[in-house]
Amino acid sequence: MRRGPALRAAGVLDAHRPHGPRHIADNHLSVEVAGRGSVRRRIHPLGAGHGDGWGWAASRHLPVFTAGPPMVPGLRVESVTVVRGRHELRVHRVTGAPAGARVSLTGWATGPGEPLASVLHPLYGFDGEAEAVPAPAGTAYARWARVPRLTGAAGGTSVHVALAVLTAEDAPVPAAEAVSGASVDGASVEVRWAEDGARTRVVFGPCAVEHTAGDAADGAAAR
Repeated sequence: MRRGPALRAAGVLDAHRPHGPRHIADNHLSVEVAGRGSVRRRIHPLGAGHGDGWGWAASRHLPVFTAGPPMVPGLRVESVTVVRGRHELRVHRVTGAPAGARVSLTGWATGPGEPLASVLHPLYGFDGEAEAVPAPAGTAYARWARVPRLTGAAGGTSVHVALAVLTAEDAPVPAAEAVSGASVDGASVEVRWAEDGARTRVVFGPCAVEHTAGDAADGAAAR
């Protein structure tokens, strides 16, 4: 089984990214202001940690725009990724976004014929299910590729939560069934995992992640 975190550790991440300056970036949260999408430049680490079978890392960045004014005063993105098995829980908080702003979040790029499935499932703060966006120049492994993308409304302070998966399992559990619930309360996000009822809690300002183990009985009760 190949997973996103395993591919990162193996140094394969860049090879799977779409190539070319006009191509959509994979694994990226972009803030769109007046139709202009942002890119990441300098990233500031906010923390990292791990436990038995899970781990997390967090960072923040100031979105940069390649057209028009390069920055929006006060606009900031904080990002936390919690990895548990093949699942990547992605939690983002956008602050200082002007009215009418939007966000887009992408998952892993994959090409036709690759023995990989890339899934991006919305949990909070997105309009609907992911769409597949083409990357015609492909990656190092494919002549062309597709990237799953979610979109949602922003403005002021907003929180956006999704579950990403990159796997070669023949019959993986659908991402939509991996989480039994997700709730947002101000700067706090809590997700309950369906398999065993474990809970993951992400808190912003300062950034912290708590993971409480569950068991099969808890998971059955949650379902």
